[in-house]
Amino acid sequence: MDLDARRVLYACQGRSGSALFEFKAFLKAKGADPAKVQAFTCDMGPAFLGGIAQAFPQASVTQGPLPPCGPSDKGGR
Repeated sequence: MDLDARRVLYACQGRSGSALFEFKAFLKAKGADPAKVQAFTCDMGPAFLGGIAQAFPQASVTQGPLPPCGPSDKGGR
């Protein structure tokens, strides 16, 4: 979710870790630098969390009853 524009950047089906690699490819295709993703808020399971750790190792993860996963990224649009 783009918090400034209040819009969803990307949505996917399922809860597998591969969804994060698809999101990373999406960012690259749009000209954004995935390395600029700094944080995720997430209430997903272990596979999804593992995908975040593998695809976005620089990003921190905050878990809780928050919206389904969205990056907190101010510079990677």
